[in-house]
Amino acid sequence: MRDDEQGRRQPGGAGGPHVDSSLFFLTGTRLTAEALETSLVTIARRLVRVPAGVRVGPQTRVSTSPWSLWPVSVEPEAREGLTAALVDASAALAVRTDHEVLGLSLGGEEDEARVCRCAPGQEPQVVTGSRERIAVTLAKWLEIDPERMAVVLGLTEEGAEVPGPDAGQLEEEAYITRKLAEARVWMERYKAGGNKDS
Repeated sequence: MRDDEQGRRQPGGAGGPHVDSSLFFLTGTRLTAEALETSLVTIARRLVRVPAGVRVGPQTRVSTSPWSLWPVSVEPEAREGLTAALVDASAALAVRTDHEVLGLSLGGEEDEARVCRCAPGQEPQVVTGSRERIAVTLAKWLEIDPERMAVVLGLTEEGAEVPGPDAGQLEEEAYITRKLAEARVWMERYKAGGNKDS
């Protein structure tokens, strides 16, 4: 399928993966495509409850960071369910790899995208919005250049300027981060109180 037929370039940028996919996972640990496929098939069967053929495309390294972007193709009967269960799938993959995992869903109505950040034993962080916003969020989480992230996601050409998030987006993300931190504090206090009573 040509890029102009899809309306956008495929994520991965020049020389990146050309897989007809709207579902991606980012990992910062060493994985093979075969190992990732095996894990995702197991996770998909548990979450979607139908046999799910999963194909993982070639990885794209995200700048000089250890993170890699993996495009994932899933059979039609399981694709919608696995995409809807993005957070659960990412959290399960984080547990299986014992490493932080980012799940990414692009496309859908009105160009809406979603990304989640999952680490073993921690509450997931989720951001939904335009692809441009997701690119900025990913760049912040991975501590890399937003321009490079936009190129990896196929939003811009190499060297193009990427607009930053507006004040409302920054305020919303700060609020979510603050509430997650407060929830973790209360959970630790609750656990500590329970231990005293026992």
